[in-house]
Amino acid sequence: MEPIVYRGMTRAELDSAYDNQRHVPEVAEWIAEYGRRSAAARARLKTVGPLAYGPGARQAVDLYLPARLPAPVHVFLHGGAWRALSREEAAWHAEGVVAQGSVFAAVGFDLATEVRLSEMVRQARQAVAWLYRNVAAHGGDPERITIGGHSSGAHMAAMVARDDWQEAAGLPRNLLKGAYLLSGLYDLEPVRLSYRNALLRLTEAEAAALSPILGRPSCPVVVGVAERETPEFRRQCFALAAEWGARFVFDAAGRHHYDVALDMGDPATVAGAALARVLAAA
Repeated sequence: MEPIVYRGMTRAELDSAYDNQRHVPEVAEWIAEYGRRSAAARARLKTVGPLAYGPGARQAVDLYLPARLPAPVHVFLHGGAWRALSREEAAWHAEGVVAQGSVFAAVGFDLATEVRLSEMVRQARQAVAWLYRNVAAHGGDPERITIGGHSSGAHMAAMVARDDWQEAAGLPRNLLKGAYLLSGLYDLEPVRLSYRNALLRLTEAEAAALSPILGRPSCPVVVGVAERETPEFRRQCFALAAEWGARFVFDAAGRHHYDVALDMGDPATVAGAALARVLAAA
């Protein structure tokens, strides 16, 4: 009989609970759709970038600008299980954000295939700090910055939204006016115990330090999840919402981990309407 490793699950059951692709076999089609929509957004919108915030090739930001400036800035951190995708493939909902009058800032960062997760989080925070100090030169309002992310990007956005790093970086603790967290993981202990740790190589101490749920938020948060996520993804999202006192929580009916992301730019959907709430509050 296999041993229990976490919340009544064996290792095989835990692996399945944290493997989105196993539950959405057509995942490649959805990822390709992200790329198609992002390419269309880059072709149609006024874009500035890449703007380097660090020395690495991935450490850059692309800005998508609304017609009227200065404007609030919505920072987006892409998903990809911490190991895939890029800022170029993260613009699929830029048009929806720009249409609501905000600058869309797609952030790139090194991946876990190259660096440790703590370095990825450091880069995401560095990018937001850079934007706070430099985005005004491109029409963004540094006093009206929000952040969002999907999947592993939601984990990283939550780490940026924590209140325990801004002072050391010489930044105001309230530099973020809101956070939008969709289908993320916020307690990394079960991640450490699953197959995902072959890539992340987290120690117990690192998993705790990089778990947003063990910190406090610096801004109001909106937390969302799809109805067809695995039970563990759903549990983690609702647990963070409760622990952080989320301003708004939504459950996207009929959606799974990949198609829910495409709703973010459409205010007619529950996920898009929730993002509109965050943008309007900036």
